[in-house]
Amino acid sequence: MEIRSKIIENVKWISYEERESKFGGGPLPPRKPNPRRPLFWLARNDWELYLINESGETLDKIVVKISATLTLDDEVVPVAVNVRYE
Repeated sequence: MEIRSKIIENVKWISYEERESKFGGGPLPPRKPNPRRPLFWLARNDWELYLINESGETLDKIVVKISATLTLDDEVVPVAVNVRYE
């Protein structure tokens, strides 16, 4: 699996209080506001998944771990892949 570097601009963190439901378009149930923002978070654009880095630091290395479990006739097969991006 190849991971390519791609930079996208103008990605905005939307807090839970500002989000709309994906199942009905209305607001999500009320909850206590949380003013904190994550330094690293994931964003999806169609079939692409982005790691958003708002720490202000350049990351030297990112390790992606992909894992799954396959079952067939009472047999369980774990599948794991480690990918490094430098």
